[in-house]
Amino acid sequence: MKLNYKRILSDSWEKFKKNLILVIPSIIGVAITIGIFFVTGLIFMLMGISSEQIVSYDLLTTKNIVVLSLMIVFVFICMFLLNSFIRAMELGMMKDVASKGKTDINKMFSYGKEYFLKYLLTSLIVVLFVLPALVILILFSLIPVVGTPIGAFIAGVYLIVLFLYLFFVGPVIVSKEGTPLEMIKLSFDYSKRNMKHVLVTFGVSLVAMLIIMLPFVIIESLLTLGESYLIAFLLSIVVFARNIVNVLLSLVIRLFEFKAYLAKK
Repeated sequence: MKLNYKRILSDSWEKFKKNLILVIPSIIGVAITIGIFFVTGLIFMLMGISSEQIVSYDLLTTKNIVVLSLMIVFVFICMFLLNSFIRAMELGMMKDVASKGKTDINKMFSYGKEYFLKYLLTSLIVVLFVLPALVILILFSLIPVVGTPIGAFIAGVYLIVLFLYLFFVGPVIVSKEGTPLEMIKLSFDYSKRNMKHVLVTFGVSLVAMLIIMLPFVIIESLLTLGESYLIAFLLSIVVFARNIVNVLLSLVIRLFEFKAYLAKK
């Protein structure tokens, strides 16, 4: 059966407009992220460390290096855990919208708790799959002159193939039962059976993003040529609008991809 991707995308937009609560996990994520960076900045202030010192490396004492390293690890872990919980909530709600046409805000946190660990562990496995690309880059960089570009090409091809085979891993996590490793396998199997579908879905997503976001990029580029206060004010408005549109569009695209996943098994 031939799929009408334009209709799926249009239906995703209509479903999104009727379920604007899909934005809430993103809002929660942004609020907590701001809080994490605020607390981190506050700790630096209490330690008497300024941003100028960080940039100029004027704080490279053993004590400060240890503290900075621990803070970086802390922030990274917090962001990774936060992203996993937010995505778990979002995917659970999108499953409802994609399959039933609506979702319930009361289920948001229950979805987060239900899928958090599975999403987190699956993400860690994906990270392990990405590591060979880094190894390839390091090994080929040891070859003089031609090693780095050849290594970058091989690593790039590997990452593109990996991306395509894991393209629907998010919907798989909340749609199928099994261990995180089984989620990876199911995603691989799905893409192997439906690679053309994966490529078309990704292509539609990419084109939709470019069509809507490119005008913002062009306008921003033109405004950066000016130097007046009015231009700076207009630029800040365009940047703010672009960020809002990017969040909303990303949700519509992810909902489209979820519906595309369910449309062909």
